[in-house]
Amino acid sequence: MAGPKVLISILNWNAPANTIAVTKSVLDSNYKDYTILIIDNNSIDQSTSEIRDAFPSIHLMSLSKNIGYAAAHKKAAMMAKKENYDMLWLLNNDVKVFPNTLGELVKAYNRTPNSILGSIAVDKDGETIQFAGGTEIDAHNNEDKAHYNFFAGNRLSETNMKERPVSDLGGASILLPVALIKKYGFIDTKYFLYGEETDYSYYLRRNFGIPSIIVPTSVIIHAGGASFNTSPRLEYIRTYYRSRNIYYIYKKYFKDYEFRDVLQLRDLVKFFIRHFVKNFLHEKNNDYWLRYYRNLGHFHGKIKLMGKFFDPNDFIGNKNPY
Repeated sequence: MAGPKVLISILNWNAPANTIAVTKSVLDSNYKDYTILIIDNNSIDQSTSEIRDAFPSIHLMSLSKNIGYAAAHKKAAMMAKKENYDMLWLLNNDVKVFPNTLGELVKAYNRTPNSILGSIAVDKDGETIQFAGGTEIDAHNNEDKAHYNFFAGNRLSETNMKERPVSDLGGASILLPVALIKKYGFIDTKYFLYGEETDYSYYLRRNFGIPSIIVPTSVIIHAGGASFNTSPRLEYIRTYYRSRNIYYIYKKYFKDYEFRDVLQLRDLVKFFIRHFVKNFLHEKNNDYWLRYYRNLGHFHGKIKLMGKFFDPNDFIGNKNPY
């Protein structure tokens, strides 16, 4: 008897070798009732031709512009709804999955169908835990105060971890029942990059009581940020979107959180005035530009300016992003 049908959505952006590698690891899965959809988010290298050559029978969707993590995966969500899939598995292209990674998520879905489910992410050694779910959610824990990502840094084989609800899941491997997408909507696309899966976990739990379940028997090896290794300037993009989106999330869900490392609005305005008045590029080194993009992200988070602000492709190669 066939199990639930799974559509697997893998995003690619200028990293065809990574996408090919993760796809090969998926093809070794013990669970077989799945279809793979690879979505290229407007790569400017030879990604699409290399991926097509490697997997001529796998569906590859090539986008004409980079629309971000959630919006690209939303293309897969629309396909999953239209073609009556039971689940949508969002998978980063900088991971490796094991033969039982998907099957363990499906087993957990069968136990708790009214939830979203995530894998444990470990380092390349296959043992050191990177992310094992956010704050523990139970009758004894207040999500505002309890320890976040409690098992990080521990060895997986030495950890007695149970399947359990947590505050949020990692977007590198997250399984979404299509019925929940139809009923409550999909991940918010206004983040563009970073934080959207965190928001989705909080949105579903706080508004509809839908838990985020971490499944310790489902494991991925996560390299992390592999697409951003193509140019050192991409660190500015990472800094901007992380700073902006994390600030926005905390203000949205933890209104009284004290940001000790974020300038007040008046000080941010002063910083940008000095930046544009004293526009001597030779005095602005890498540390300065990281501070600039961090402050700009915080400023935009304060005024709730979300969506795509910088195109990552503009920060590749010898282009000047300033």
